[in-house]
Amino acid sequence: MPVSASIHRKLMRRRKSKSKGDKYDQSNTSTSETTDRSALNISPYEEETFATAHSSAVDSEVVDDLKEMEKLFQQDQILEAREVACRILERIENDDSFSRLMSTDERFFLVQEVMERSDGVVDLLKKIHSDDGWTFSGKRKGITVHSRHVKGSSLLSVRTKTVFGNFTSDDFVKLCAIFSEADLTPEWFPHGLLKSADILAYPSKYLKVCHVKVSFGRLSPIAPRDMVVEGTGYHLPKENALFIVTRSVTSSPYCEIPPPPKGYVRMSSNGAFYVRLLPGNRVEFRQISADDMKLRYVPSPLLNFISKGGAPFENIACLKKTLKNFEGSVWEQRIKERTEFYNEIKERVLDEIRDFDHLDDITVTAKYQSQNRGTISKENPNAIGNRRNIGGQGNDSPNLPHIVLAITSAIFFPIDNGWLVLSILALILLYAVATRPKG
Repeated sequence: MPVSASIHRKLMRRRKSKSKGDKYDQSNTSTSETTDRSALNISPYEEETFATAHSSAVDSEVVDDLKEMEKLFQQDQILEAREVACRILERIENDDSFSRLMSTDERFFLVQEVMERSDGVVDLLKKIHSDDGWTFSGKRKGITVHSRHVKGSSLLSVRTKTVFGNFTSDDFVKLCAIFSEADLTPEWFPHGLLKSADILAYPSKYLKVCHVKVSFGRLSPIAPRDMVVEGTGYHLPKENALFIVTRSVTSSPYCEIPPPPKGYVRMSSNGAFYVRLLPGNRVEFRQISADDMKLRYVPSPLLNFISKGGAPFENIACLKKTLKNFEGSVWEQRIKERTEFYNEIKERVLDEIRDFDHLDDITVTAKYQSQNRGTISKENPNAIGNRRNIGGQGNDSPNLPHIVLAITSAIFFPIDNGWLVLSILALILLYAVATRPKG
């Protein structure tokens, strides 16, 4: 459902009019900035009180929609909450009392928060599903990799897709546990590069802020890296999927961001994980990652070669190995400790299996596309997939220091033996070009 831009502007003007000391103020209104629900102090909806206070301005349908939207939002069904938010905005757009409502009822800030968060989700889902702007990079062992340039950068964003077979509802919960238990990520991450992932804040069931540290080993001349990452999970029942969005942050409403430890370099990373149920006891897994390790002396073509070469295949291999050895693992123990949380996920899975066990892949895909085509094209005509973000490559010629550091980074980076050989051959070629006589 399309939403008038004037509604957004009105909400944003109201939001910006708050004083700087007010917890409701959010001067940065991009989708990356979120608002603490507890700070909003949104009380449970009381229809009678609300209707009495605003009987001349809001009809019962809007009240019901506000209730439904909050419920969906609390259940992490962000796209469904967006549909209701759009409906609310359309209904009150021509209401003469709209300005007074915004100045007296903070519940309308939740409408804006839903719209902001869902904008980012819709955008990422378009990236996940559409091939527009992506370049095929390779396929091996059922794993398909695509890549595209990040806007304003010479580095690549990489998309990985695979399907896990013979997957039960218990297996689905196991996969969710691997991603949900963020502090355990070093236990499965390839080659032990990820040294720690400390939880800084846990403001809601599906939202965490983590401090991540990466090390290339004692013998590496490359300094260790760190970053602070915010991860948010969403339930997408219409797609039979769970969606996890991660992004590095420099500030957060939930906690203080620590500075990099001595000797560390702060990196940045943005990504998304999409896990969808398919008929026939299968699960589709898709991942998008865009990482900037801040390796100034390593040529970006080499970093891109590694990121779209061995790294995606290695990540999937480690995931499969972790699932295979799940019994008796730390993740199994977490599932036992957080019974209520994982039982809720399992119940959602069972409900969706019952709803879709008679559909084939083509039907499920067509259902998803029909549900989201209108949303993406009408609400966000500039959505990803309608534009190609091609960044320029660096023009610096490789020299000996670049080559030495590049060789070291290639050895310590998570690539398998085959890609290591290719990397070394590529580096020899770069060295030959860099040292050839002029003239």
